Amino acid sequence: MTLVQALFERAIELDPDYFGGYAGSAQALATLAITSPPGPSRSELEVQAAERAARALELAPAEGWSHSVAAVVSMVQRDYNAALAQSSRALTLSPEDVWLRNLDALIALFSGEFERAIQSADAVGRQANPGNRFPHRNVIASAKFHLGHYAEAIKWYNTAAREGDPISAISLAYLTAAQERLGETEAAAEMFALMQKAWPDFPIEALFLSLFRDPDHALEITSALEEVAGADQGPMWSQ
Repeated sequence: MTLVQALFERAIELDPDYFGGYAGSAQALATLAITSPPGPSRSELEVQAAERAARALELAPAEGWSHSVAAVVSMVQRDYNAALAQSSRALTLSPEDVWLRNLDALIALFSGEFERAIQSADAVGRQANPGNRFPHRNVIASAKFHLGHYAEAIKWYNTAAREGDPISAISLAYLTAAQERLGETEAAAEMFALMQKAWPDFPIEALFLSLFRDPDHALEITSALEEVAGADQGPMWSQ
């Protein structure tokens, strides 16, 4: 992501009046911020992202991307109501932009608006070109998990893996939690062991608590993981 950020900073240098450089920079900075631990470095990233997003809006208030980036920054700042409203505005301005629809699905998921997340992610699946790699199946699976549809969540995660979608600690955590909630304890233990091997020090609980508006939604996942870890008599991730 730092390379992406550098590319957008270069775009700003080449054309300081083009909104896209600021929008892209804001999105990259916001992504870096949300994956960083609390502290001065994260706070500085948030400030920089907000400044870039504000400049993008100033230069191009009629562009959907400007509002979508503002939505992402608002989410990072934990102003989820503003994030949802700004993302809706972005889609009103650019209803056919699959990239903005993808961001709306993610914002809705972490805001606890699971039905909206499913609707936007489903639209991404219908609008995206075959070569695009959007996490729409994973978003649908995650939303299904929080709605209590664990079997459907597992089905969607397995489909995502079969279709070659990226596999991450987050997606494996959800899959493990869904298997545990369905009583598939052996499968959950195997998946948990795979996660520990691939991401032994991943701060999964801290990340989920950072992403979700409602900490209970984060705990829906991590409590299931704790149950698997307890049954396996092994340690949970580093916190």
